[in-house]
Amino acid sequence: MDPVMVPWITWRYGMQGILYWDMKHWSEVKSPWTDAVTFMSGYFCSEGRVLNGEGSLIYPGSETRQNTGQANVDGPVPRFGSSYFAKASKTTSICGC
Repeated sequence: MDPVMVPWITWRYGMQGILYWDMKHWSEVKSPWTDAVTFMSGYFCSEGRVLNGEGSLIYPGSETRQNTGQANVDGPVPRFGSSYFAKASKTTSICGC
């Protein structure tokens, strides 16, 4: 699901919040940096649809250099979509939604 839409859908249907089942589900792939399909077992319960990025809101900072050329970091690296989620959450709270 598009991370921008989650806060708006939450507001639209009067939900009190969301539960993201896992932020770092990497056990089924060699590296979440190079393989977006981190939830292969979900393939069997999703009628064959691939679940790209599900379970990966952050990346391991220890693999930053080998995947981006930038220095490794101590701790997690946020996924690109995380910033969109944060901005959308802020927008819904600013507009009084």
